[in-house]
Amino acid sequence: MSRKMYETPADLENERRIALHTEKACNFKLNKMGIKYHLDFMAFRGKEAVAAVEVKHRNKKSTDWPTTILPLHKYNRGVEFHNFNGLSFLVVFEFDDGIYCYKYKDGDNFSILFGGRKDRGDVQDLEPFVCIPIERMQKL
Repeated sequence: MSRKMYETPADLENERRIALHTEKACNFKLNKMGIKYHLDFMAFRGKEAVAAVEVKHRNKKSTDWPTTILPLHKYNRGVEFHNFNGLSFLVVFEFDDGIYCYKYKDGDNFSILFGGRKDRGDVQDLEPFVCIPIERMQKL
């Protein structure tokens, strides 16, 4: 059974805008990855892959909460790229007050909770997620 995709044209526009900003700020090229990779982009400098990158848009300020969330399967996949392929793992969040980047460091161990969206009536919207501290992010 396949899962319904909720990605809208507005979501894709947010992703594109965040990606362009990230490319300029980090001096690399982002190539979109297929759904089987579970993360949005692979970053390249020249022909060499340097990072696995997930981007997220949040309709809140970075100061509204001490953490923001990322599905645990995405976090684990990024850590896998780091550990097995030697790539940096970045999560770029666009908040109402700017674009911020979390870069995984060996030994990062954040709280894992369970929850998610309930407004769509999709039980698969409820899942484990990791709480990434805002203080661990750098404004791009």
